[in-house]
Amino acid sequence: AACAAALAATGRWEPLGGCDVAWRPVDGGFDGAMADPGGCVVLSQRDGTTRVRVKDALALRDDVLEVDDRGYALDGTLLYGSPDGGPYRLARVQGTRDQGGDP
Repeated sequence: AACAAALAATGRWEPLGGCDVAWRPVDGGFDGAMADPGGCVVLSQRDGTTRVRVKDALALRDDVLEVDDRGYALDGTLLYGSPDGGPYRLARVQGTRDQGGDP
């Protein structure tokens, strides 16, 4: 909670009520899921008036972050995210400065 308050104080981040992701340990990493499987409803950042239902599922492993982040219009139309329902896979970058490699 203190971290969220500190981030919000910067003016560059604001929490989205009801959109929290809870992480749980699993073999080889962590899985993240929203408390409500139906997601949460937020105002679009694009126009500030359109309501968007957001659904997220995440998996963090040693070598990859999988993000299944989807946004829907309230009528169920997919607005963003993977149309086949599969996650985006973000592979860990090797050789970065904090891992002892060349920048």
